[in-house]
Amino acid sequence: MPKRALLAFLCAGVASAFFLGTLNGAAAAPEKAAPTARSEKLEEVRLLFQQENYKEAVKLLKEAAKLGEGPCVECELGLASAFNRMAAYREALKHVDEILKLTSEKVLLARAYNEQGVALLALAQGDPKELPGAEQAFRKAMELGSGNVTRFNLGYTLLKQSRDA
Repeated sequence: MPKRALLAFLCAGVASAFFLGTLNGAAAAPEKAAPTARSEKLEEVRLLFQQENYKEAVKLLKEAAKLGEGPCVECELGLASAFNRMAAYREALKHVDEILKLTSEKVLLARAYNEQGVALLALAQGDPKELPGAEQAFRKAMELGSGNVTRFNLGYTLLKQSRDA
């Protein structure tokens, strides 16, 4: 399997989990209040992710983040996921850093660490010496309650380090 296809596979579970639910199946309770401009944009972003239109999703996520309704962790998570899907891994890492500053919520942190691990795994380009950062990120995500996607990513990272025993 080519590297790019494999990384797309690794990111696919995260992106679909992010925009179609959550990694552990624990979705936030839907708000009953009138939708805000930001929430409407995020709904559009979900559709763009389903269509794999990540460039347009990035545009809308940046717009949503600027709407002045306070910090937008969900926007940052979406940006990290979209940039990972577009192979812009360093950009994804910048957004993960923002998430880590903005929240202490375990579910969001788990998702952020998984995105961080995907980016670090890709940047390592198969060099086992560069993989401990990705492993550490996936382990943090697992500690915070992340699910099967992260477990798979961690297992893959360990295999790349010849630590499959």
